[in-house]
This record gives sequence, structure tokens and C-alpha cells, in this order.
Amino acid sequence: MSMDLIDLAKSFIRSEITADNFEAQFFEIWYQKGTSGLLAQDTQEIKDCLYELFDFAERYTSDADKKDYELDQETLSSEINKTLTRCGFL
Repeated sequence: MSMDLIDLAKSFIRSEITADNFEAQFFEIWYQKGTSGLLAQDTQEIKDCLYELFDFAERYTSDADKKDYELDQETLSSEINKTLTRCGFL
């Protein structure tokens, strides 16, 4: 299971890591789990949650001149918190 991605998201919303670190680590772990086939072994509920987290990480930017669809650190944290709560991980 890909609970380490969920745990990474929890670390971010607890302000234990920065948004930049979350983004970099999330994609690194995602790639490792994807190429090893571990992502495919997750339950559908975990997959659904992880796909939302992937979308948020992909839309995150530290650039002050962000586009409408991009997320800053505060919005990223808020969206991840909502998703983890709705998915039952908080």
C-alpha cells in the first residue's frame, strides 16, 4: 500500500515539511511505487485519494505570479487537509 504518500501529506499539513519538499518527495515516491507496480496494488479508495493528492502536488507553485488553476502553499495545505479528512485518513 502507498500509505507513505498519505503520511507524507500528513507531514506537510502538520508543517513538518515545506510545500516544495512535499511536491518533490511526493513525485519521487509516486514514480518509485508506480514503476515497481505497488501503486496498482492499492485499494480503490486509496487510489482515489492519491490521485487527488497528485493533482494538488502537480498544481502547486511557489511562484508569486501563479495562474488561476495553480495552488500556493496555503491553498495546497487546505486542499490536502480536506481530501485526507474526506478519505478518512485524518
